[in-house]
Order: sequence, then C-alpha cells, then structure tokens
Amino acid sequence: MASLGLYKPGQGYWVRVLTAAAIAIMAFATAGWLMAQMNVLSTKFPTRSWVSELGNVAGTTPAVGDRVTLVKAVDGGAGQPKTLGTAAVTGYDQASSTMNIGKFEPAEPDARPENATSIETAAGFSGRVRNSVRGLPMVQAIYLQGGAAAISLVLGAVIAYYFCGVKPKTADFLISTDMEMKKVAWSTRKDITTSTIVVVMASFLLSGALLLADVVFQYLFRGIGVLQ
Repeated sequence: MASLGLYKPGQGYWVRVLTAAAIAIMAFATAGWLMAQMNVLSTKFPTRSWVSELGNVAGTTPAVGDRVTLVKAVDGGAGQPKTLGTAAVTGYDQASSTMNIGKFEPAEPDARPENATSIETAAGFSGRVRNSVRGLPMVQAIYLQGGAAAISLVLGAVIAYYFCGVKPKTADFLISTDMEMKKVAWSTRKDITTSTIVVVMASFLLSGALLLADVVFQYLFRGIGVLQ
C-alpha cells in the first residue's frame, strides 16, 4: 500500500474504503446521467450525411459518388412532385436497398433531405423512401457517451484516491472517524429486536386509538346534525 503513495496506509481502513465506494457510486450515477445527456447533445451537431431504406427499386444500381435527386411527393399525389435538391451517394447496400448520401445541395433554402419521399438518378435509378430519410449526426452518440462515461469514472477514481488516500487533512479526518466509530456502544441483536417489536406494537395501538376516536366523533357530529 505504501508503494501507491497512500497516507498512513492501514489506518481507518473501513471508513476510507466505504467513503471511496460512495464516491464511486456517485461517479457511476454521474456517468449514467452524462450518457443520457450526450445522446441528446449528439442531435445538436450539424448533419453531414443521411441514410434511407428504399422500396420499389428500379434501374441501374448507383455507385459511390453518383449524384441523386431527392423528390418530395405533393400531399394527395395530385400535383407535380417537388425537387428538394441533389446529394452524392456515399454508400449503397443492394441487399437491403439502403442508401447513404452526403453533400446535399438544396434546391431551396428551406429544403431538407428528411422530407424526401423518393430518390432518383439521371441514369434511370429510382426508389421510394420506405420510412424516412434519417440524418446521421456528425459525431455518433456512442462516442460521446463513451467519452463522457470514461471521464466521469476516471475523475471519480482520482477524487477518491486523492481525498481518501493521499491528502493528509481528509485522510486524518477519516482515520479519526474510524477511531470514534470503534468507541460506539452498538446495540445487540436482542435489543434491536425488542425495540422493533415495541415500535410496531405502539404503532398499531396508536392507529387503533385514532380510528376509535374518528368513529366516536363521526357518530357524535352526526347526532348533533353537523354531518349529514
């Protein structure tokens, strides 16, 4: 233990260990909270690529780098489809008809790939968007979550090591606490059992007395016409 640079190793063992464990629990709780926050934060980053599952695929399979046109059908299908813009194919899985696109160039300032209902190419390829075009965050949530959790856990370990192990002031306080705890006259199992039974019985008796008083006052107030 001395090789780890601990201050007064072996003294106040359990108090120091349990204090470090409490810090570890808080570090894990903080890590869980941060992971949830990073999942939300990832959606705030700019979207540079999108993915979509296509149906009713027809025509020549597009290659990486080909430009595709994103089209939005007019509500009701009665009007001319609206061109949202063009994008570059960054990947295409023919087995699942899943297309990845990037470098979107909108036809109008407010056009977004997520609104597309079909994708077409000049070479004759076409496909209908099954669900929706999903934007992929610039930074994946899993990387942010892993980084946040790692920082939280490492920081917790450093805090626990510093305050419980090497800082003289806090270590002496924990050692003194351990010494005082050893002076406490702890109740025996028999005393605790007896006290618990007394408390439970007193609770039942008090509840019964309150119930009786409630019934008595209820009949009394009804007798004098206060309650209907």
